[in-house]
Parts: sequence; C-alpha cells; structure tokens
Amino acid sequence: MRKIIHLLVSALTFVTFGASSALAQNFCIPNPPDGCPSPALAIVATSSVLYVDARVCVGDGSSWARDENATPPVGGPTRDLVKALEFAKQHEEITEIRIASGTAYCPSSSADKTFDIRPGLRVIAGWRGIAPGGGNPDEFLQGGAILSGVMPNGDHSFHTVTAIAPVAGTILQNLAIYDGIDRADSSNPYRGGGGLHVREGIIELIDCNFVNNSSRAFGGAIFVYHGTLWIDHDPTGVSQPTRERSTHSFFGSNRAPAGTAIAGEQSDVYVTRADFEKNWMLDQSDASSEYLPIYAGGVILVGGVGPEHRVLLDRCSTHNNHQQLTCSDCPDRSHISSELGGVLCVLSQASGTLVTVDRSDFSDEASINGGGIYAYNSDLVVCRTSFRDVRAGSESFGCSPNCPVSRGGSILYDGGSAGGSLYVASCRFQSSSEDIMSDVVGYSGEGAGIDVVSSTSDCEIVNCSFTALSTRPLTYPGDNTGKGATIATASPMRLSHVTLRNNLAGGLLSTASTGYFIIENSILWNPPFQNGRQVKGVSSASSFAYSDIFLASSATETGIGVINSDPQFVDTGDLNEYRIENIVMSNGTAFSPCYNSGNQALAVVDICNLDSDCYDTDLVSVDLEDYFDYPVAFHTRIRPQFGEVDMGAYEIGVSDQCKCPVDFNEDGGNDGADVEEFYQMWQEGATCTDVNCDGGVDGADLEYFFEKWEAGEC
Repeated sequence: MRKIIHLLVSALTFVTFGASSALAQNFCIPNPPDGCPSPALAIVATSSVLYVDARVCVGDGSSWARDENATPPVGGPTRDLVKALEFAKQHEEITEIRIASGTAYCPSSSADKTFDIRPGLRVIAGWRGIAPGGGNPDEFLQGGAILSGVMPNGDHSFHTVTAIAPVAGTILQNLAIYDGIDRADSSNPYRGGGGLHVREGIIELIDCNFVNNSSRAFGGAIFVYHGTLWIDHDPTGVSQPTRERSTHSFFGSNRAPAGTAIAGEQSDVYVTRADFEKNWMLDQSDASSEYLPIYAGGVILVGGVGPEHRVLLDRCSTHNNHQQLTCSDCPDRSHISSELGGVLCVLSQASGTLVTVDRSDFSDEASINGGGIYAYNSDLVVCRTSFRDVRAGSESFGCSPNCPVSRGGSILYDGGSAGGSLYVASCRFQSSSEDIMSDVVGYSGEGAGIDVVSSTSDCEIVNCSFTALSTRPLTYPGDNTGKGATIATASPMRLSHVTLRNNLAGGLLSTASTGYFIIENSILWNPPFQNGRQVKGVSSASSFAYSDIFLASSATETGIGVINSDPQFVDTGDLNEYRIENIVMSNGTAFSPCYNSGNQALAVVDICNLDSDCYDTDLVSVDLEDYFDYPVAFHTRIRPQFGEVDMGAYEIGVSDQCKCPVDFNEDGGNDGADVEEFYQMWQEGATCTDVNCDGGVDGADLEYFFEKWEAGEC
C-alpha cells in the first residue's frame, strides 16, 4: 500500500490515450436545412451575449431573431458553436454564450480542436430560442445541449471541452458532455480529462452531465490541474440567474485507471448535488503503454494536495461504481477494482488538507482498501452519510489464492506521519443483506466499517450505527480471532452515542500499541458469533462509560454506568436499522434499559453543525434520526428527551423537534445579544433561523422567535 501511495503522491504523471470509437455516439451538428449557404456567415457582436442554435439556417449570432427584410439580413443565432467560442476568445466584450435547448454539437475535423472556453466566459444551454411553436426565446428550459467529442469524420478530439487558465465566473451550465477520449498523442499539450480538461484556473459547472468519457490515465470525465473545480456549488453565495433550475449533475459510464469520473492534481474540488453511477476502472489491457496503471479513486481522485487545498462532496449519490478487472501481470490480484478508495481517494503530499463528505449516499461500492473513502495525510470529516453495501476486499473481486490484506470496508483513514484528524458524525454503515456473511471485507482484513491505520491527533465517531457488517467470507464463518473488526484503530478513538449490532468477527479492534477506545453513551450488542461479544481485541488502555456492552465470559469491559442488558432493539425494517423504542409488556410499558441511561456531560463538539443552529463549536445535541430521506430532508431528534440522554445512536422522543430559540447565541443568557444575532442571520436567510421548523425562513420565524424570547421560555 505504501508503494502505491508513494507513486501517486510523489509523481502524478498524467498520460493519455486515443481509444476506439466503439464508445462514440456521433452527436455532430445536424445537416443544415436545404438552401442554407456554406460556410456560415461571419459572427457579429451587438451586445455582450452571443446566441447559438444548431436548428437554424444562418445567422450572425447577435440575437435570437433574424431580420430578413434588412439589406443584408441581420441578426439570428449562429449554428456554429466552435466559431462562436473562437469569436469570444478574440472579443472580451462577449461575456456569455446562450445555446438553444435540445441541440447538439461536435468540434472541427482536426484532433487538436475542442470546445475551448475562454477565461471568464459563461456558456449556458437550455434557452427556448426560436423553437417551433413560438414562445419567449429567452425562456430558460430544463433541457440543455449536447457537446460530443466525436468529430464529423468519426475521429475524436483530445478532449471534448478545454478551459485553460479560467478565472472566477467561468461557467458551464446545462450541458451534456459525451464521448470525450483523452489521447496519448505527443502533439497533445494538455493531458488528462476525456470530457473536460481544466488547467490552472477556476471553473464552475451547473447541471452538467458527463457520459461515456474516458482516459487511460486520470480523470475519465474531468481532470483539473493546479486549479479549482466547482460542481453545482455556489462559490460566491450569489446565485446565477438560472441557478434556481438546478437539479443534479450526473456522471455515468466514464472510465479511467484512476479517478474514473474526476481527477485533480494540486487542486480544490467541490462537488455538490451530483450523482455517480457505473463509472468503471479501465482494465490494465486498455491502459497506455507509457503508464503503469495504479487503481485509485473509483470515482474521484485528488492528489498532490496540501494544507491550502479543500475537497468537498455534499449531497452526492454514488451507486455501482466498480468493476472486476483482469490483472494479468499481478498473480496475487487476479481480479481487482480500485486499490484505494472505491468512491473517493485523497492523497495529500503535506498535512492539513481538509476533506469533507456531507449528506451523501454511497451504495454498492467496493475497493481493495477503503471501499468508500480513502484519505491519506489529511483531515477527514464525514457527516450525515449512508454507506450501504460498501465493502473492501480482494475476495469481493474473485482473488484467490494469495489475496492481499484488505482494510477499511467503508472508510480507510491514514493520517500520515504528521497525524491528521478524523471526525465521523451521524452516519450509517450497513449491509442490506440479511446474510451478513455476504458483505465481506476479506480474509485477514480489518475494519468492516472504519479502519484507522496510523496515529492521529484526534479521532471521534458520534451518532453512528454499524449494522450487519462482516469481515469474513462464508468459508470462515466461525473465525473468532477478532480480526476484521467493525471499527479498527491504531490511534486513540472516541465513540459517543454509537450503536453496533449484528456485526461479524469482532466489533472493535486495537491494531497497534497506540490504539485504544474511549467508549461513551454507546450500545455494542449481539453478534452471531464470538458468544455475542462486540468488544474483542481491544487494548487495556481502553475505557468504557455509560454504555450497554454484551459481557461474555472472561469479559473485562467495566466502567461507570456500564450495563450488560438486552437493549430491546426494534427492527424498523429500514435496511436492518435497529434502535431502542418503547416496548409494551404484559405488565405495562417497559423501556429499554438504555433509555435515560447515558450522560449528557460526555457530549462532543458538533463540528458538522448537526443541529443547524449556526454554530459548529457547541456540543452535539441531536441524535441520528431519519434524516436519510436523501436528498430531500434532514431531520434530527434533540437530545435529551424526557430527562437524560439515551445510550446509542437514537433517542426515544418526539421527531423533528426544534431547539428552543430563547438563548439563540447559546451564551447562557436571554438578552439583547440573542435578538441582535438572530435578526442579522434571519436577514441573511440563514437556515438556522427556521426556528419554527416549517422548512423556510420567513416572517413566521421572526414572530415565533420574539414570542419565545419575550416569554423567556419555550
């Protein structure tokens, strides 16, 4: 593993290729209508906007409408997007190109021609234009336009789209970018990114789809080099005129040996509201002869970054982005997928890179190590994210015999020599299968949920559930060595309000002399093997408090508030999710022994701002609750309910309850400072001022706040 890390961190050499046209779908400009002159008329600028519509005959690009009565006729959209882009490069007064909805374009018949975006230019597709049936041509529609990497002669351009040294305000919106092939031709000055190549600058993508793009090195769909990539993420806080129509960007069927969808070198990558499906690793036999394939980043790879860089995935969905690959030159790995990071792989060359994954959903993902996320030498924060059927292990890909050790079923974290920090809050780790042994990490693997392989400065897991995870294949159903624990660590790790249930082959594991657990307000219960123990292989330095832990014979897990009682789980029927609830007994109502048995004083800092109260330095005061209505809503229960906090990830109580807004700034008082801070944030539309929990920020919240503030209580 260290060799792979070294190669990727120290020498990210991006080499490209020219692939077969078998993937191509020729979306070239339709033949012009009968009687259309050729070549197209010269483009004329009469404003800051150029208009493009492939359905028209001729036009100068100066407007949607064309005056045929003028001498000569003037106006009308141009049908040649390439010429419009070239014109914009020569005329800085052009700030925007508008493309009619439902149109398709391809570059010129020379391999060095792409859709080249000038710095600062906005290219926005989806306008009605002069579509049949009339209507306002400036109406913005949902449908966009297609940009294809297939040229009229059937060959491919180096990249479908390029943006060299773009500046803030360079925007692509509502475009579908197809069939880009990143070539290894020596005449190609910019290598990487079959669909889009970004170099040394900032670019923003809104509602763009990338399909069937490929590279034989890095970044099948997008490669950004020494730059910043924003996907459906407003960097300025000021919405663009068409942003309210935004739904999701989509990445599908893109291929590369690393970073199948997106790759970045020494770059910031921000991805919000994007869906990724069936982006697959290229087989070694398809890789460039100039490049030793290293499989990392099953969807996204970011390398060579340092303390000034940021990587963000927010409200993203990934599904089935892995594929079995034949590896003829590595007999110990006869079938492999991504070796590091089934979805996201971040390799930092200097500590301090901040990697954040929030409000996302990973399902049916796999890798040799780090089935969902692998982060090296960086600070990793994962919040409000679901990992379902996300696994690590060579056995998942048919490797036999001599399979490599696999680690980190959902998250594999290596803080590096400097020691970074890991914070995981309000996440689910689970298998959807009733047969937990079908969800394997691999023989001799460790960490079916989370694995920390190096000492870190801080490591906390709060409000998380780990259900029906396994580290053993069917051939080892009785193994009770403690290897492959649900959570494994080589560093100090604090677990607060965590629920482990029905996990195979050990719940916790200390993997080095520096590794130990601090377990508080948690429930560890009921695996099918090892006599029911979820704590096995934990160092003596570990401590336990206010937790429910199955104590088998010779167990030593004791501490203040530790109990050994059936938590009386209720299966909610939601993907094997278990929580404590009221249970009606023949002699009346009995609560779980975990009810009101925790200790609120042990709460940790709310780094993810789970309670949406405008502050990320207060303490976690909410539970895991059902906010996984991705991507619609995120709900929580306030802790505590009816007295003291409950053990485990869930609190018995009333759902969707708002925090009392009286002490809004949480300084311990009810005074004018609360009013001042609330009103300022309410004017800015901050979501934390939705104090009546109706989903919007409006006058009703202002009225509700003052009513409670004047009364001095809720």
